[in-house]
Amino acid sequence: MRIRIVTAALLLAGAVMAQGPEMGGPGPHPMGFGPGAGPMGAGGRAANLDALKTAIGLTDAQVQQLKDLRSQQFQDMKPALDEIRAKAQELRAATQAQTPDAATVGKLTLELKSLRESMQSNRTALEAKTKALLTPDQIAKLKPLEDAQKLMPAIHEAMALGLLAPPDGAGAGNGAMAMARARSARKSARQ
Repeated sequence: MRIRIVTAALLLAGAVMAQGPEMGGPGPHPMGFGPGAGPMGAGGRAANLDALKTAIGLTDAQVQQLKDLRSQQFQDMKPALDEIRAKAQELRAATQAQTPDAATVGKLTLELKSLRESMQSNRTALEAKTKALLTPDQIAKLKPLEDAQKLMPAIHEAMALGLLAPPDGAGAGNGAMAMARARSARKSARQ
């Protein structure tokens, strides 16, 4: 019976970790936190937002308000992010133990799930706050960007296979991420 419980807990933990970063697995962080993420580029440099400003008609004041909201969100979520990181390490250690304790694995898995759900509701709240800063016309202009965002994985894969050229200014400077995508695409193409 104990073996069944441990096996079930390990399968549950494995399933959660296999879901990707939203559910605790490996991969880029879903919030885009870290170097080079979000409206701040690598090393904390402000990203050039001229294309977005033109696409949806943002004013400089709106851009500043959006940056301030994003910065505040990061500060508000940092304790939860730190707790998720710590719990994920605990879960990893618990599943790699000589004899994993099913109760501990299950408890940590549920705690991580709860923390991630809380983060998702924070992201949803931020989206509502940011969109409240936009005019109805700007919200309408944002819709095509939202639609295009859903195609990003396919676009990256097509670029990695040479089906699409990278955008101007991209390419040689893409570094490790471009190489990783290209390796992934080549591996997928061989299968």
